[in-house]
Amino acid sequence: MNTETLLEVRGLKKHFPLSRGRLIRAVDDVSFRVKPREILGIVGESGCGKSTLGRLILRLVEPTAGQVFFKGEDITALDRHRLSSIRRAMQMVFQNPFGSFNPKLRIAWALMEVCRYYGMSREQGSERIAALFSDIGLSGDLLNRWPQELSGGQLQRLAITRALLSDPALLVADEPVSALDVSVQAQLLNLLSDLRKSRNLTMLFISHDMTVVEYLCDRVAVMYLGQVVETAPATELFGNTRHPYTRSLIAAVPRLDTVEARDRPAPKGEMPKAAEELPGCPFAPRCPSAQSRCLRERPPVKEIAPEHLVRCFLVS
Repeated sequence: MNTETLLEVRGLKKHFPLSRGRLIRAVDDVSFRVKPREILGIVGESGCGKSTLGRLILRLVEPTAGQVFFKGEDITALDRHRLSSIRRAMQMVFQNPFGSFNPKLRIAWALMEVCRYYGMSREQGSERIAALFSDIGLSGDLLNRWPQELSGGQLQRLAITRALLSDPALLVADEPVSALDVSVQAQLLNLLSDLRKSRNLTMLFISHDMTVVEYLCDRVAVMYLGQVVETAPATELFGNTRHPYTRSLIAAVPRLDTVEARDRPAPKGEMPKAAEELPGCPFAPRCPSAQSRCLRERPPVKEIAPEHLVRCFLVS
């Protein structure tokens, strides 16, 4: 791994066994790299495996196969003791802010527990919390409140604060704004962008919203049924969309330009279940341009432009 890569995922898989020898291929041979201070968006429909991918990277879920390298070290090969020593540098913010805090603990106590876990004294923890509250724009009177007394936006800011207490290098944000009002979403997106710059954060931003991903992310990886089907810098992906599935996601975004929307038809039907055995391209049954070959063979990954990778027979 070169010095320009903070996180590298190689051939990562997570298969959940079912009865009669069947498998749910939640994540199926995913590979990518993330540079320091970069925001990589992972986008796709519900059930595509993007949240499982985020948990695999932090080893909150154990992979079936593949490797995850963080700062050059293969964390999939680490024992629990060694993993816990570097986990403070990799943190996660979850989707539901109302489920992120223990309702029986006041905010101050919940945050101080994290500080004590990472070896800070109460004085050090209090200073760290106060500094983050100032950076994130939170009022100190929230510390004496109960989680159920706060709004979703306040709780998600507090969840980000808690994740930053250990001063991580990598932040995995799993749908962090999807449960919030649109105006609050904009505030949190701007906050994440500012934190990336002020704290040299690298982020993996998981979302189903193409508009949010286009606004925030430097690069985008599009997932479908456990696989990454297109990866590119954000400007390239939205300006030169090549995979039919990516086009359908962009077409599904409400827009005033109805002519452009008609030029990018949405796919037919629903995403197949992850337990179904599909011999060809997973997207072929829904693809408006699918050929007979697409139903028989798995397409390889092609690099059609610098850093623009597509898994499709129809592109060249």
